[in-house]
Amino acid sequence: MNEKRATLTLILALVFLSVSPGGIGGSPKNKLEAYTDSEGYAVLSQLLDSDAKGWKNTVIRLDGLTVSRTEMAHESLRRCTELAGEFQAAAKDFEGKTQQRFALRKMFTTKIHYTLLKEKKAVPDGISGGVYYVSPVGFDQDKTHGIAFVDYVCGGLCGAGSFNLLVKGAGGWEYLGGCSWPY
Repeated sequence: MNEKRATLTLILALVFLSVSPGGIGGSPKNKLEAYTDSEGYAVLSQLLDSDAKGWKNTVIRLDGLTVSRTEMAHESLRRCTELAGEFQAAAKDFEGKTQQRFALRKMFTTKIHYTLLKEKKAVPDGISGGVYYVSPVGFDQDKTHGIAFVDYVCGGLCGAGSFNLLVKGAGGWEYLGGCSWPY
C-alpha cells in the first residue's frame, strides 16, 4: 500500500510540475513586458492617424507586439537618415528599447479605430487591408524628441516602412522628417 501511495504521489507531483508556470525546470516562462509608455502611444497614434488619413477602411490592424531591432534589419536608422544633435539621445534610447519586443496594449489615442492582433500572421494575397508593425518610441530625457519605426505590410510587394523623427511642440507631436521606403 505504501508503495502505491509513493508512486501515486510521485505521479501527481510530476503532473503538477508539468502544468505549473515554472514547468519541471522550475524557471518561469518568458513573458513579454507590456509597452506602457503613454507618450510613446501618443507618438505612434499621431503617426498612424497621419498614415491612414483618407482611408476608407474603418479599422486598422496592428500587430500585438512591437518590432525588435532584428526585425528592422533591412534598414538602419543611422544609415537611413542623418540625425541632428538633438536626436542623439532619442536614437540611443530607441536602439536600447528595440533590443526586445514588448506587448502592445489598447492605449492608442488614434482617431481611426484599430485592433491589436494576437498572433503574427502573413496577410494573404487578395486582402485589401494590411497590418501595421510599430516599434517602441525612443525619447530624449525630456521627452521632447522622439524616434519611431512604422511598417505597413499588405502582402507580396505591397507596403511601406519608415523611421520617423518627431518634436513635441505646444500643440503636441509634430513630424519633423525621417525616411521611408516602399515594398
